[in-house]
Amino acid sequence: MGIIRETYDDGNHTSLNKLKYSEYGQREPIITKEIPHKGDSKAPTTNNFTRRVDDFTRIATILTQPPGLRYLGNETMLNIPKVDFKTKLKKDGSVSKLGTLVNAIGANLLSTVKIIGSTLAQVPLNGTGTHFVKGFDGVGKRVYLDNLQTSAHKLALFNGKVFEDNILPEGYNNVWRNPGMYREIPEDEFMATSTMPDSSYTKFHPSKEALKRFFKEGGAANKEGRFNLGKPGKRLYFHDITAPDEDTIDKKNQLGPVDSTSKDFEIPKEAADIIKFHFEVITPKGNTMLFFRAFLDTLSDAYSANWTPIQYIGRGESFYSYDNSTRSINLGFKISAQSRQEMRPLYQKINFLASSTSPSYTAAGFQTPTFVNVTVGDYLEEVPCIVNNVNYNWNQNYNWEIAKGGLKRNDDGSKEWDAEIDYDVQELPQTLDCTLQLTPLHSFLPQTGNMPFIGSSQGGDKGFVKADKDGGPGTLITQPTQPTQTTK
Repeated sequence: MGIIRETYDDGNHTSLNKLKYSEYGQREPIITKEIPHKGDSKAPTTNNFTRRVDDFTRIATILTQPPGLRYLGNETMLNIPKVDFKTKLKKDGSVSKLGTLVNAIGANLLSTVKIIGSTLAQVPLNGTGTHFVKGFDGVGKRVYLDNLQTSAHKLALFNGKVFEDNILPEGYNNVWRNPGMYREIPEDEFMATSTMPDSSYTKFHPSKEALKRFFKEGGAANKEGRFNLGKPGKRLYFHDITAPDEDTIDKKNQLGPVDSTSKDFEIPKEAADIIKFHFEVITPKGNTMLFFRAFLDTLSDAYSANWTPIQYIGRGESFYSYDNSTRSINLGFKISAQSRQEMRPLYQKINFLASSTSPSYTAAGFQTPTFVNVTVGDYLEEVPCIVNNVNYNWNQNYNWEIAKGGLKRNDDGSKEWDAEIDYDVQELPQTLDCTLQLTPLHSFLPQTGNMPFIGSSQGGDKGFVKADKDGGPGTLITQPTQPTQTTK
């Protein structure tokens, strides 16, 4: 560009901007502009109007060139099964094949012309908020707006609450069509019903008042109520951190290490979760259960066979002697406290979990190993493991507890800032990424065959493999046949 301007200023006009693209085997651009230079009054100007005119010229020209003609041809072929055309009849009532073909071609050509028109009409209007439907078709047949479902999603009827499959009895939707077939469940009876496993419930339905109370108070079908998640976003008129609203606390997070040494030990109801997720640390001094909310990030399960190569003189290849097999599990999850009442028990649990990499000591000072039973849903069900390493990682996007005081309510009802109110809270991350590397110690003899490496070890229909009483490979448990349920 600098060379061109210098030649213009010197009076030696260049002709570089007059070169023909066809001379070099390339197609000439549809839109060309004069090259601007100093003192040239014909320098092109550009604005929204000229851009739209240029776009219109480009698209109109492209539709007359091979790529555009191919596009129109494809559109014509695609419209053949869609267009409506009249069958041409002869005087004797028979069908005129030639006349019908002419009608079909005419209908397709009309459709193609409409597509060209709507496309060219849309180009100069881009950016103005005006849009033409392809082929100038409106809402109706053969257009993308046809059969558009505009009714609200089923979940919208329940204010976006998500339930388990049996939140309402089977056939409940029929209540609104034929209410006389069903009897309303009294409010107290419905509130006392945590689930509805009995097929006889298909003959009943809860009253609207019972449903409103059930959803409002967080019944068993409400995820926050069923799994003790708490409602950290609950609106509070005054948040007194010394007397928190129990509805805002995650009860499983608040559950500290639990002694499980007793044979009569039962998992507390506060440990409820969508899937089972806990660790049982086993030492000669006793067992301790650590319950974490199942915020799972990763789960990898690797199996390896170890062979030793043997080289014989005079042979170019190696022979192999089988040594052993190994299995390694990597597990990643998050801990996250949504209230100050959850910080202390959460850190007590991760502190205890980290200690499982250390030994225990007898009264005489001898070391004893530590084992951990790991449960992750039914994928790992109380599988004895060696904890090889425990890693805790903090992310810059995670909150950090600053413990700088808060508001408290006085006896007279007044509120004031108390800088010492957080005396029991440490400055620690509220959220951490936790990763564990585990080596399973199977309670069965690992060998080729139907062995319970993965899944529940329970017998009956829930298990995958029926154990062999001699410890060998078991037999597969087939999928049970579900009984057919009918509604009377």
